[in-house]
Amino acid sequence: MNLVIMGPIGSGKGTQAGIISKKLGIPHISTGDIMRKHIKDETDIGLKIKQKLETGSYVDDTLTSEILKSRIFKDDVKNGFILDGFPRTINQANILSEMVAIDKVIFLNVDNDIVIDRISSRLTCEECGAMYSKSSAIQKCEKCGGNLSQRKDDKKEVVENRLEIFEKETLPILNFYKSLNLLVEINGMLEIDVVTDIILKELVI
Repeated sequence: MNLVIMGPIGSGKGTQAGIISKKLGIPHISTGDIMRKHIKDETDIGLKIKQKLETGSYVDDTLTSEILKSRIFKDDVKNGFILDGFPRTINQANILSEMVAIDKVIFLNVDNDIVIDRISSRLTCEECGAMYSKSSAIQKCEKCGGNLSQRKDDKKEVVENRLEIFEKETLPILNFYKSLNLLVEINGMLEIDVVTDIILKELVI
């Protein structure tokens, strides 16, 4: 089963993608994670991506598509995948449809004020990427012991800019998938396990 999970930053799509990946035994493909690895490894692609992300801008379609294509045709994806972070534009949706058939698109709907609060108040492990709330008393990553810091693209003003871009460039994709009868819209403000149960029921698991 080939799935796409969509939603604004902070909607919980990464969390849900990870859970559904384990439930269905298919890989969770996060273009964001792939990009962050390029940034960490300081590759040429990573340097280009870093400049975009730090201002809240989208990485251009050609570069993002190349990154995805290098992952989506690996052997572990033969039974399906859950894709997180792509597509983000109508052009990307068309590119994806040319690559592979999509069975379902899950959209997690979350209010902007909640998104801003969630993202601007989180810290990220500099080593493994695990995320924590600033309100917690955690000083070091509980998974690997790495240092915690706020990513530049998680600052409030950048989050607001990313939401503006999301509404302008990504929301129109919903009508595209709705017209194909692939879209499932879910309230992303519900408890995590409730959202998971709804997704699984929609997938008829």
